[in-house]
Amino acid sequence: MPLRSILTGNIAKLNWMGSLAPGLFNLIAKSKVFKFFSEYFLNIDKRRNIPDIASTTFRKSFDKTISTEKRVAIFFDDTFTNYNHPSVGTASVRILRAMGYKVVLIEKKCCGRPLISKGLLDSARKNAKYNIDKIYEYVKEGAIVAGAEPSCISVLKDEYLDMFPQDDRVKLIVQNTFLIQELIMIPKNSDKLNFNKNSEKKSYCVQVHCHEKTMIGESISVNTLKKIPNANVKKIPSGCCGMAGAFGYEKEHYDISKKIAEDRLIPYLRKSSHDTEVAITGVSCRHQISDFSEKSPKHVLEIIAENLSN
Repeated sequence: MPLRSILTGNIAKLNWMGSLAPGLFNLIAKSKVFKFFSEYFLNIDKRRNIPDIASTTFRKSFDKTISTEKRVAIFFDDTFTNYNHPSVGTASVRILRAMGYKVVLIEKKCCGRPLISKGLLDSARKNAKYNIDKIYEYVKEGAIVAGAEPSCISVLKDEYLDMFPQDDRVKLIVQNTFLIQELIMIPKNSDKLNFNKNSEKKSYCVQVHCHEKTMIGESISVNTLKKIPNANVKKIPSGCCGMAGAFGYEKEHYDISKKIAEDRLIPYLRKSSHDTEVAITGVSCRHQISDFSEKSPKHVLEIIAENLSN
């Protein structure tokens, strides 16, 4: 097994190590020496930017406010939300609570998507078994599982079922696992969201993650943003962003990754007005857009949370 596959497959452990000294990690990751050695020994293209580790993880900043709500939602925070983009987790929790859920975090391991993508299937299966045991204890009592990262949620709904097809617990988990955008589109939930009364029109263009497209299509995230008063929302007419997890970071794939982005996605963003905000639904799309455009994308849920008054 190539060293690069082992490292990228175990990105959760690497990010945990980086979180012990995030400032130092980020400084080293940006250095020319690090980029040179990463390309030479690991074939990680030096033109790529390694995602920064946040100064405080989402789990450390999680507001443990006691809730009396009866509906329980496990927020399944992915590796990148916890270590790289905790603002996505904070926004997710705010939305779930505004919709009337008691939000809990469980002891868990990486969903297994990075491990699966690199062929580390035994490790992925162990992680899945561990997570199933933890999640089921809540779901059997009526809780749901809610997440912000499509590639993570799709593992719970698809790959876990493939790994354990005879386990009825997995079937129950699958039935009760959702992207938060799906929950927002349920009337009894959306009716509880109080949005700011925007006097000026806001423009958003949305890049929907490929795993989300396969699970629930492209319209739900777009329609979620349309709930913001006075919002003009358009879906970016593109296919895959070209990042595809670690694929776009690999030296032998950098050119094709960029070519895919330059096919429709990046030209569309270049033509968009400066006040049009870019919304994404997955971390791969976020970094692809950041690397190849002047835009600073935000997760759909971050934008929703920013526009809430409750």
